[in-house]
Amino acid sequence: MEAKAIVNKEELGHTVKDGYRWKVIIPMIFVMYLLAYIDRTNISFALTEMQKTFAITSTVSGFIAGIFFCGYILLMAPMGHLASRKSARKIVVILGVLTGIFSSIQGMVNSVGMLVFVRFLLGLVEGGIYPAMGVLIANWFPIRLFLNNLRLTRFNCLLF
Repeated sequence: MEAKAIVNKEELGHTVKDGYRWKVIIPMIFVMYLLAYIDRTNISFALTEMQKTFAITSTVSGFIAGIFFCGYILLMAPMGHLASRKSARKIVVILGVLTGIFSSIQGMVNSVGMLVFVRFLLGLVEGGIYPAMGVLIANWFPIRLFLNNLRLTRFNCLLF
């Protein structure tokens, strides 16, 4: 009796797109998530010097750090909906560029009010990146691929 391969690449529907997924899409998503994380946390390092420069109290510095998430939450759901209806790729690019612009402007503010406004705008822009990336992941990694990988993982766990 001849042993048959458990899963054949042709059976799974693997194409050239699969190599592109793992070599281009995943690193791009990782870099975008990493930059977004750094962008969210960089204010905590800058606020220590800003407290001296602008004479900011700890209450105001907490407000400056928190206003980002007000904008973030405000546009998260609408941008996810827009990304699912329109081109998620274009939305990610536009939001990535705007995030870079607002992050740069953050370093050039000269008043507390301006910093609060820029942090709010940065939260608005960055709030749409995660849902748009989720749409991209859903488009590039279809559920059948996930289920096939899950099936293989369960089978391998049974063997070892």
